[in-house]
Amino acid sequence: MKEKQTKYISVGGQALIEGILMKGPKGAAMSVRLPNGEIETEYKHDTPWREKNAFFKLPLVRGIVGFVESLVTGYKYLMESAEKSTQGLEEDPKNLSKVDQWINDHFGEKMMNAVGVISAVLGFGLAFFLFMWLPSFLVDALTRNTLLHFHALFEGIIRVIIFIVYLLLVSQMKDIKRVFMYHGAEHKSIFCLEHGLELTVENVKKQKRFHPRCGTSFMFVMILLSILISSALVLIFPTLATVNRALWIAVKLLILPLVMGLGYEFIRYAGKHDNACQNLGRAGTLDAAHHHQRTDRRYYRSRDCRAESRCGRRTGNGQYCAMNIKELFRNGVQALTPIAQSDARFECNCLFEFATGISASQRLANPTQPVSDSGQARFYALLERRLQGEPLQYILGKWSFYGRDFFVGAGVLIPRPETEQLVETANAHIREKQYRVIWDLCAGSGCIGLTVALENPDTKVYLFEKYDAALYYLQKNRDALGVNNARIVQADILAYTPENSICADMLLSNPPYIPSAELGFLQREVQNEPLTALDGGTDGLDFYRSIISKWLVLLKENGTVLFEIGEEQGEAVKALLEEKGFKECSVIKDMYGNSRIVKAVK
Repeated sequence: MKEKQTKYISVGGQALIEGILMKGPKGAAMSVRLPNGEIETEYKHDTPWREKNAFFKLPLVRGIVGFVESLVTGYKYLMESAEKSTQGLEEDPKNLSKVDQWINDHFGEKMMNAVGVISAVLGFGLAFFLFMWLPSFLVDALTRNTLLHFHALFEGIIRVIIFIVYLLLVSQMKDIKRVFMYHGAEHKSIFCLEHGLELTVENVKKQKRFHPRCGTSFMFVMILLSILISSALVLIFPTLATVNRALWIAVKLLILPLVMGLGYEFIRYAGKHDNACQNLGRAGTLDAAHHHQRTDRRYYRSRDCRAESRCGRRTGNGQYCAMNIKELFRNGVQALTPIAQSDARFECNCLFEFATGISASQRLANPTQPVSDSGQARFYALLERRLQGEPLQYILGKWSFYGRDFFVGAGVLIPRPETEQLVETANAHIREKQYRVIWDLCAGSGCIGLTVALENPDTKVYLFEKYDAALYYLQKNRDALGVNNARIVQADILAYTPENSICADMLLSNPPYIPSAELGFLQREVQNEPLTALDGGTDGLDFYRSIISKWLVLLKENGTVLFEIGEEQGEAVKALLEEKGFKECSVIKDMYGNSRIVKAVK
């Protein structure tokens, strides 16, 4: 009975030098066997080109883009695997050929890059000669300018023969034969996942070596399509049959993008359907050329299991592959680097400890200690949330501000370290002028008002906040920190008019101040914070205007107002205060030299 795939999954791969690259929906992972036998695995988080522009996702276009991307990224990872698999194996200079010695003398540490460039140029040149120029030359020589309308068909047949012979010959080379072994195991592993089986050596060995979405199938289909399209062109435009060889080769180069696009759509369809199309795709894998796709137990265990787990994948029974602390932490850092950059290690340490309960000191002291399946599962779940753009602070559920932990989550603005300067400035004025009643408008998590209340126990702090989500965290933080001299008031700062009986010595506020037009350009993490805590209106000054006109009326004489501002809003907010008769108006810069606070006295 014909075996059918139970499901189609978006997992692919590429054989490398002594390793493999596995690609999944959550990223990619490259595993390479080092000269000392150790398996080194790196998590790759490259954004697919098709995700960078909606145009790249269109049918036919996506095939062209994918083909070019696979050439670029495939070559990059191939060279990286070659360098890793030979690191530390320095050949005696006396045994170098003259060419190798010249390259070594002129390029030194960049020798691998130089060899890579030279190899790429020679490779493209050989491909052009074998599959473009040679078939055309042979057909011209054999037909002696007869049967002109069948030249495209004859060229295609010769191209297929050259392709098969080429694969058969290179498969006899020791290093290429080993690459084919990895290639076959990659196919078996993907089939195992598609059948919903646990990714074990025994299950993988039962699978077929030939996959319909194989890259070799793509090349085979491209050759067949080029035969059909070029033959059709000759029938539609008979004059093409009589043009010289150079012009004909140029025509074939021009139709190459169309061939790529159609080839991709065919292989994509064949990979999802078990029918005649899939059989044709499977035929393209060329059994004779892939005779050497035999694999060994070491490959399945060390390559696919590790690479799949780096992509956030689990085995068929829902368990993660065994991994120690050092490996899991390293994977996290590599995954976070593209989005967190220099903070990747810090963020990974936070997520790692939160997920596993293993502190940084324990991690460093016991790097080879295995991590449980549940610990890995929690870590990967947190890592995935972070990679999707969720702020680290929301994932952890709390964040430090002025030496205290504040609960945070969706719906409340995350405390920033630069805001601590607002608290420091407020504390200094409160103690100097013996202020007793403090208002904190747009209180959010309460990091400003509650901190001021704790640092100045003789004061009475009123925290005004409109939104229920933020009020939840505000009340939770007040209770958790045990603040007794703070009162929470639900109020819309733009519409609410404070009671006449309440007068304040000081007004503090870090209101929304980002101009509406700039919201779409904020970092992805910031866009996950509530827009109501960010959007300051057309020019970012709506809340300042409302507070100055409605709230400062009840500020006591010689009372102080402190606003946190955007770095380019200092003079504008200062001018609004001066228009209302405030004195001692000034702009205070933060530790980075940016305008951060506007201070004024009534």
